[in-house]
Amino acid sequence: MMYTYIPPQLPELKLQVEYIEGTDNDFHRRTWYQYVLYRPFSWLPAFEPAYRYEEFTVDTDRPNSTLSRHTVGFNYYLHTNVKFTANYEIRHDENGGGNTNANNNNFFTTQIQFRF
Repeated sequence: MMYTYIPPQLPELKLQVEYIEGTDNDFHRRTWYQYVLYRPFSWLPAFEPAYRYEEFTVDTDRPNSTLSRHTVGFNYYLHTNVKFTANYEIRHDENGGGNTNANNNNFFTTQIQFRF
């Protein structure tokens, strides 16, 4: 299930939610996210701050099997077909987490996308 909402009174704001649940062999998995995009400056329409929260449960029948992540950053549209992103991700892993899991580190990413 996915839902996107752009308020008519505030077209600069975009809210998006997605939810997926399923079975993979004996694992009952669930994932969802919420995403908020906002273009606050009319004089800088290519700049778009973003926030995303997501969770992925590896097995809903097993406790402490949920991974979560907060992502804060921005998109900048250099051209209609070119987008630059910069994000900082804060991760939490209930299954070990902290320093015991090398994949649980927070990190900063940049990306450039070309569409053709």
